[in-house]
Amino acid sequence: MKNRIFFKMLAVFVIVIGVTAVLFDVMLGRAWEASLRSQIERDLTQKTLLFAHRVGTDKTHSLSEIAAQEGQAAGARATIIDANGNVLADSEAVPSSMENHANRAEFAAALSGKTGSNERRSATLGIPFLYVAAPISGGAVRLAYPLSEIDAVQTEVRRRLLWGSLVAFLIALLIAASWSVWTARRLERIVDVAAHIERGDLRARVNAAPLDEIGRVAAAIDKTAGQIERSFAAVRSSQRQLETLLNSMQDAVIAISADGLVRWANQPMDQLVPQRTRLNAPVVETIRDPDFLATVKAATSSKEVRTARATSIVPGRAFDVTAAPLPEGGVVAVLRDLTETERVEKTRRDFIANVSHELRTPLTSIRALTEILLDDPEIEQRKKFLGIITKESERLTRLINQVLDLSKIESGKAEWQATNVDMTAVISDTVAAMSQVFQERHIEVKVKAPDRVSPVAVDVDRIIQVMLNLLSNAAKFCESGKGRIEIALSEQARNLRVDVRDNGPGIDPKDQAIIFDKFRQVGDTLTDKPHGSGLGLHISRRIVEHFGGRLWVESSRGRGACFSFTLPTGAGA
Repeated sequence: MKNRIFFKMLAVFVIVIGVTAVLFDVMLGRAWEASLRSQIERDLTQKTLLFAHRVGTDKTHSLSEIAAQEGQAAGARATIIDANGNVLADSEAVPSSMENHANRAEFAAALSGKTGSNERRSATLGIPFLYVAAPISGGAVRLAYPLSEIDAVQTEVRRRLLWGSLVAFLIALLIAASWSVWTARRLERIVDVAAHIERGDLRARVNAAPLDEIGRVAAAIDKTAGQIERSFAAVRSSQRQLETLLNSMQDAVIAISADGLVRWANQPMDQLVPQRTRLNAPVVETIRDPDFLATVKAATSSKEVRTARATSIVPGRAFDVTAAPLPEGGVVAVLRDLTETERVEKTRRDFIANVSHELRTPLTSIRALTEILLDDPEIEQRKKFLGIITKESERLTRLINQVLDLSKIESGKAEWQATNVDMTAVISDTVAAMSQVFQERHIEVKVKAPDRVSPVAVDVDRIIQVMLNLLSNAAKFCESGKGRIEIALSEQARNLRVDVRDNGPGIDPKDQAIIFDKFRQVGDTLTDKPHGSGLGLHISRRIVEHFGGRLWVESSRGRGACFSFTLPTGAGA
């Protein structure tokens, strides 16, 4: 790994340094050559102008002498021509042997009154020359500078640039190699730390100073590793707490993967089955109950919570099984032992039934005797007390009957005889049955019902029981002489609705949630209202719900109460 990083980085540096050196040599060489040519041309132009000035002012020397002296001083070939282009003097040749120079580019410019220059290769010598000509009176002068010296100087400069570039390249290569080794070691350290973190060693750190981008990467890795380490520590702590919590539960808990393998089980689960749970083994090896296995399979496939009752996990014991799907697949199942709960519930039902049967006979005898005593008109005070005894015995009888009724409903032994019932007739019969109560308390009763309503499939005796409970409660809390009860019957959305509204003291919102519980009574503490058993509303709700309906209350303090229930229409019609 380290060698691969080193050679890759070194190759990049070699390419960059090599390209830089070549570009440096080419660009610098060309720039230097252009600068040298420009300097030579400026100098030769200056000397040519001085040459022309001397030709025009020097009357003591001949043109041949002037040409020879100026050519030697300038290190160039000096030539003088007349206006027709004929050579008058030359520093290196006999003028008579030279051809006409009027067609030379530099002379053509000079003869027109301008300073002209040109660069071309000499036909006789075969080397390039730089020609600069300047006008004079009656002709022109020219200096010709050989450019072969520039090539020689340029060759020497390129040689020195090459050596300098090579030395710079070697130095840069050494520096790059050292930096590559250093960088490769830092990257290798980061890779090693990442590998340790991948293997689970979250305490590994790079511990590098954030001097550059690599240092900042190393610092970020150290920071991330620290956060991961803290997160894993929190997860492990939560896991231990969860395991402790699950192991301290009385219910057995088992986690099952999507492919039916046991992933985890708490201690009550291990103690429940004789063969103990085997992790990563099929769940059927631990629990063979078909209801349990079917519930687990249904929860896995449907991704919904499923419940069931299992009776063959442990002989003689029953369990409530709740299987909930896990986000990553599989389910977690909770097994709650219902054996003791069902035994206690059965004992309670048997106790209530036995006590009720035992109390009914003596209460019946008491009532019969008090009725005989009430027929004796001799002692008014005795009649008063006996009337109270009769009323209380009737109350105890109603309580016992309601307890028995509730026991049958909750045990599933109640008899339901559903027939198509006309609720209008039921309401009329119930109001008629309670007419004496309404008259004694001077309560006004109004019934609002349509001409025709759909029948409902209910047990007529049970639904009359519901109406009697609701009307008795309404009458009980209405003020005598000012009471008013309204009974409304309506149809809505394939349901028959019955509303029983009174103008009593109403029910506080905090009490409305509990009045349907068993043995719950909400009385008016400011007045002496008769109290019931606290079972009437609970039994009424159970009856209505049994036939697919709903019973609820709407009330506010001081504004009366409205008890409503609905029953589905058309069933059995």
